[in-house]
Amino acid sequence: MSLRAALFIMLYRDGPMFRLPFALLNSLIEIDAQLATFRYRHLQSPADDRHPGRDRHLP
Repeated sequence: MSLRAALFIMLYRDGPMFRLPFALLNSLIEIDAQLATFRYRHLQSPADDRHPGRDRHLP
């Protein structure tokens, strides 16, 4: 249902009633793209770099 609503808003974005919902959808899409880029970049590092305190020896 929400996919249909989003598609409807995207199709009729030029209508005065859909300008604000379209801007909101665009903002959410941009945030999702930026989060995906962030995740991709940070998962490229080796596993040891993600746990810097892991190699410490405890007494």
